[in-house]
Amino acid sequence: MMNIQLQNLRFYGKHGIHDEEAVTGNVFEINVYVSFKEKKFISSLSDTINYVSVYEKVKENMERPEKLLETLAMKITNDIFSIDDNITSVKINIKKPNAPIINFNGAVAVEFYKEKQG
Repeated sequence: MMNIQLQNLRFYGKHGIHDEEAVTGNVFEINVYVSFKEKKFISSLSDTINYVSVYEKVKENMERPEKLLETLAMKITNDIFSIDDNITSVKINIKKPNAPIINFNGAVAVEFYKEKQG
């Protein structure tokens, strides 16, 4: 089993349940872990999962506002699975460092893990 990772991706997006989040937006930090069955010794890009393809799926979803980070994580995960049939699992962590919570110091995050069925 091979695992590729895209770490510390930063996006500006308008995700959240509060009306002001749709106007002002926020910064989000994302880590993505993609496991896949390697067919043989990996010696070319066609033998692995292209990092760029994974990044593009994340970017496309980050440009479409969602009310809940949980929904966003699930949509990104499903889109990543569509890249290649050899993908066996995806784990994604989405962090909102500046959550609109009064007197809150810290960050909120969701993490979603999904394995391919069958």
